[in-house]
Amino acid sequence: MTDIPQIFGQELPPANIQTNLVTVAFNDSAQINIFVANQSIDFDYFSICVLPYDQSVQPANYIAYNSPIVSGGVVSFAQIFLGSGDRVLVQTRNGTCSFTATGVLYTP
Repeated sequence: MTDIPQIFGQELPPANIQTNLVTVAFNDSAQINIFVANQSIDFDYFSICVLPYDQSVQPANYIAYNSPIVSGGVVSFAQIFLGSGDRVLVQTRNGTCSFTATGVLYTP
């Protein structure tokens, strides 16, 4: 098994558009950290959905939903395990939050 530290994805999604931040390849798994940064002088709101493979979005999939973030604020979520085919979807109300996923990829 190989473990490779890396940046999985970086996104600055448009306002109110759910965007894929990372998808784990089949037969791999990952442990990730997600960083959210508000790049505006105004409040924004963000959502993060951890979606298991082959499932549609359900309320229980959100680790943050419409969460406020102050001007210039940074929030992090650590040690999120993703299995084969799992995805992370992100959204920002005003389009001013950027998202970065870092962590370790585990390959067989």
